[in-house]
Amino acid sequence: MCKMKHLFYFILFIFMLNKSTCQIMYSLNDDSAYIADLEQVLLKSHSDSVKSYTHLKLLIMYRYVDTLKAKEHFRQGVLLAGKNPFLKAISVYYSAHNYYGRLNADTMSYYLKRADSLLRGFKTPDAYSVRGTCWQNLGIIQQIKADEKGALTLFTQKAIPLAILSDDSVLLGKVYLSIAMICMNVKEREKAEKYFDESLSILERTKRFNPRRLELLVEGYISMAENLINMNKIKEAKVFLDKAKAILKDYPESNLYVPYYYTEGIYFDGRKSD
Repeated sequence: MCKMKHLFYFILFIFMLNKSTCQIMYSLNDDSAYIADLEQVLLKSHSDSVKSYTHLKLLIMYRYVDTLKAKEHFRQGVLLAGKNPFLKAISVYYSAHNYYGRLNADTMSYYLKRADSLLRGFKTPDAYSVRGTCWQNLGIIQQIKADEKGALTLFTQKAIPLAILSDDSVLLGKVYLSIAMICMNVKEREKAEKYFDESLSILERTKRFNPRRLELLVEGYISMAENLINMNKIKEAKVFLDKAKAILKDYPESNLYVPYYYTEGIYFDGRKSD
C-alpha cells in the first residue's frame, strides 16, 4: 500500500513538474447548465446580433468536447454577424480559439493581435474585456514559449489595464492568478503570495457571472496552498486546501483533483516535518 501511495504521488509530481511549461486546461466538468442557457437564448431571440454572439460563446464551450459542434457554432456566429463591425471584430478573436492547444501559437497570436487591433475603435466594456482576454492569452503563449518575462510584460502592461477599463473582475482575477503562477514557478514565493491573495480576493467577492469563476477559484486555492507549503506556512496552506475541497466535492469528475491531490500530498509531508 505504501509503495502504491508513493507511486501515485510520483506520477502526480511528474504531472505538476510540467505545469509551468504547458498550459493545462482545468475544468469542473459541469458546463451543461450554462450551455443550456445559451441554447435557450438561440431559441428565443429574434436578433441576429444576439444569436451571433451566442453562437460564438458556444464555440468556447464545445471546443474541447465536440469539435464538429464548435465549428458549426463558429460558422453560424460569423454568418449572423453580417456587416456588424463589432461582431466581425469579435469573430476574429473567437477564430483564434480554432488554434488553441494545437502547437500553432504563431497563428493563434496573429488572430488575437488582429482582434485587438479591430476592437480598438470600440470604447465599450465588452470590447475592453475581449481585448484584455486577447492579451491574457498572448501572455500565456509567451509562457508556453518559456518567455516568462515577456508574459509578465503583457499581463501587467496590456491585460490588466484593459481588464480594469472593462470592469471585468473575473478577467482581472485571472490575470493576477497568471502573474502569481509565474512568480511561484521562479520561486519568488512572497511576491506570488501577494498576487494569489489579490486574485482570490477579487474572484471571491465578484458578483459578475462567468462560467469559469469557480474553476479559477479552485485553481487559485490549490496553487496558493502549494506556494504556502513551500514557504513552510503549513497551517495557512490547510485553509486554502479546505476551500478547494469544499467546492470540488460537488464536481467528482473534475481534473482539478489532480493538482489538489498532489498539493494535499505535499501538505501531509510538510506537516510531518513541521
